[in-house]
Amino acid sequence: MSVCDAIAPNAGEELFSATACSLQPPVSDDLVALMSAYQLGVTKNAKLQILSIYAHRYPTETLMKLHEPYGKITKWQV
Repeated sequence: MSVCDAIAPNAGEELFSATACSLQPPVSDDLVALMSAYQLGVTKNAKLQILSIYAHRYPTETLMKLHEPYGKITKWQV
């Protein structure tokens, strides 16, 4: 916060919040659609096949965090 105040004296708090929000990778619309399809998958095999389409896009830990609202996934699944 101190660094942000030094960089932008009148907008240090805004700069800090903008920087903090940018730490999470952006999620594209197609990724949201695929994670929704995963959530609606009927069988484990179907879910695994859907996950295989986009699992390569992010590191495992990041993907697990992004995926939480759509259903938890394990390192093994990725």
